[in-house]
Amino acid sequence: SAAGEGGGRGPPPRRYVLQQVVEDEQQKNSAVEINYYIGTYDRRENILLVLLLSALGELTFDQLRTKETLGYVVGANAKGDRLVQSFRFLVQSSTYDPVYLTWRIDSFVKNEAREKIVNMSDGVFENYRAALLHRKRQPDKTLEEQFGRYWSEVNLNVYDFMKKQHDIAMLLDV
Repeated sequence: SAAGEGGGRGPPPRRYVLQQVVEDEQQKNSAVEINYYIGTYDRRENILLVLLLSALGELTFDQLRTKETLGYVVGANAKGDRLVQSFRFLVQSSTYDPVYLTWRIDSFVKNEAREKIVNMSDGVFENYRAALLHRKRQPDKTLEEQFGRYWSEVNLNVYDFMKKQHDIAMLLDV
């Protein structure tokens, strides 16, 4: 089963649940993907989205995967291309149905995630910013890593091959 949503300033929210017949009736897997639309690609909003992900990634995994054991795959990441950016939550579970998972993710965003961001001190924010800045300043360790970074730009239709340097400049200005 799968459930998803588009929301925010973009297209009107949509929810859907897809159920498929599987050969093994004992298999009770569900997957939920919720995308919160951020807007069209903007370099500053993109780096702020990555910074938000830095702050919420650990909380998402710790709360929804470790404490609540919603599923065996739980994560949050940025998603997008030159046209659309979004913040995505993904949960795969053999325990809970997609309706419950969707409700729990919505609740998490409106409560725990919001509380963490609203109550974040300047010092904690600065720690996240400095950690992201440190990661961005790391040189590629292999040619494969550099190729992956460049290919990502091609794949996303952005073609910003200086993205790493642009991100560093943006982070210094945040």
